Amino acid sequence: MNLEFVMMFTVYLFMLGATVMLVSGILYLLFKRLHFLIIVLLSMVAGYIISIKFEVPSPWFLVIFNAIASLFATGLIKLVHYAGKKAEQLSK
Repeated sequence: MNLEFVMMFTVYLFMLGATVMLVSGILYLLFKRLHFLIIVLLSMVAGYIISIKFEVPSPWFLVIFNAIASLFATGLIKLVHYAGKKAEQLSK
């Protein structure tokens, strides 16, 4: 691996992580009844397809990275919902 590939892959990985977190968060906000594992699995499949398209040597890294980013985004949304419910309960 040369340095140019590593630098481009790092920038690409940052943009992919931000996109996955944004899309997962929006999907979870819009479809609250959708189980979070479905969103995580969809982002994992998207990571695998993207890694095949760009011929990444190790596609499993992107799959796991997308899963972690999606779990983080859905976890943040769940935390916000939980905090909102607790605030309503405490204000009563």
